[in-house]
Amino acid sequence: TAAFADTTTTPERVEKSGAKMRERFEAADTDHDGLLSRDETAKGLPHLSKHFDAIDTNRDGKLSIQEIAQFLRNKRAVRGETP
Repeated sequence: TAAFADTTTTPERVEKSGAKMRERFEAADTDHDGLLSRDETAKGLPHLSKHFDAIDTNRDGKLSIQEIAQFLRNKRAVRGETP
């Protein structure tokens, strides 16, 4: 659809996207430790669970919101989208 063809990113869209990601992250963080285990990721953010090892850049077995955000920024950059 046309909505998916629009790759422009405004500060408002970035902020809204970040807020949605934080909401999803917090919902998936069932033990409320501020990090997602492999199991929490699989259950709460299954689309990211297949990339768990690539996202977990510090190799601590947990995903932080910052690691996820960086992964998504890198993914957009590879696709040629503006951050």
